Amino acid sequence: MKAWILFAAVLAVPVRATAPSPAHVKAQVACADCHGQAEPAKGAPAEACMGCHGDYAAMAAATKALPVNPHDSHLGQVACTKCHAQHRPGKAICMECHEFELHVK
Repeated sequence: MKAWILFAAVLAVPVRATAPSPAHVKAQVACADCHGQAEPAKGAPAEACMGCHGDYAAMAAATKALPVNPHDSHLGQVACTKCHAQHRPGKAICMECHEFELHVK
């Protein structure tokens, strides 16, 4: 019983995210700029990314010179956060099926 109470108490504590990406720190992007609040409880919506980085078409155009364009995917318009995670290393979902070198920023 004591273990369950301790476990429940741990879950009730808000989890703080790690620092945002160095690029966002350099640009002085605050939590509220993407998440809409100073102490966010959930991830930022794709619209927050697009406000600065452009929409899907703009990102596809910006990365068209890459050997494989991850923003022009046969999967359609994939949510930014499927690959880009500003508080931890990103992971290209392309790699779940494909094998090629792709660096996620």
